[in-house]
Amino acid sequence: MYDLYDRAAPRETVQIGSSWGVLTLEIIETAVKEEIPFVIKMADWEKYEVRGRSQIAWRKANVVVMDDKDSPHVLPLLTMTCLSYLPAESGSDK
Repeated sequence: MYDLYDRAAPRETVQIGSSWGVLTLEIIETAVKEEIPFVIKMADWEKYEVRGRSQIAWRKANVVVMDDKDSPHVLPLLTMTCLSYLPAESGSDK
């Protein structure tokens, strides 16, 4: 497993979660600031893609992710298990 701040890590294989298997808001905020698409994985095996800042909002205990159909999904922070970066899109300079 790679560290969150390890820039040499191949982004398509990076999975980030806390030692308890629950994500923190700090990890999500960092991923959004880096402007790299990512997937939030849940305890029930559901996955939610976030490709831009406009798709996600958060507060103390919940994260809201908008899907491709503009439907909101309210996700409890305690049920999030992993954040995985997605491969950079072609034509992107990141």
